[in-house]
Amino acid sequence: NQNGRATSGAAKGLLAKVYLTRASSSAREADDYQKCATLCTEVISSGTYNLMSNFEKAIGKEDAYNKESMFEVEFQRQNFPNELGNFGVFMMPKDPWTTTFPTLNAAYSSQAATYGNADLVSEIPFFNRFNPLDYRRDQTFVWTAKKGGVDVDYTKFVVPFPHCPFKYINRSKPTDRSGYTFEGNVKVLRLADVYLMKAEALNEISGPTAD
Repeated sequence: NQNGRATSGAAKGLLAKVYLTRASSSAREADDYQKCATLCTEVISSGTYNLMSNFEKAIGKEDAYNKESMFEVEFQRQNFPNELGNFGVFMMPKDPWTTTFPTLNAAYSSQAATYGNADLVSEIPFFNRFNPLDYRRDQTFVWTAKKGGVDVDYTKFVVPFPHCPFKYINRSKPTDRSGYTFEGNVKVLRLADVYLMKAEALNEISGPTAD
């Protein structure tokens, strides 16, 4: 079983990210952007990976090692009984209203307990860049919760910021949405990242192109 092992495609994708990062630093070399674009093209044209048609399926725990995933760090809850061994707990909000779960859509309408440390939250200007009609917003951020049957936005949360924990929520266990019990993998690299890296590199090389 090669799951959890870095493949040549994952290595190329991560190296492309190194070149792209270095290109905007004082250590940059003249061809860093081109090296990034070349590696991204190799990954995309390999046919090994494909974008998922449903963004939710690209990030969910129960969809580990999907066709878009390039590298994941395997995680098993029983190997880390202490909550510090679980990255999900840092992303999850401090329980906004005792035992309610944000009801962004029907899939998450159960009144199940959800809580974490709320250590990593979204900057508000970044959250506001998302169009309210953008499906990815509601699949990424916790920004509203129920209180007494009424929707209340993130400004009233214990930590008043939008949270972005949805890829750390076990969607197959609706009664267990605690950051302390999540046991999914950490997705390090997806094909979507490679497309975005290539676009940024090409834009820096020659400005907007058809690619």
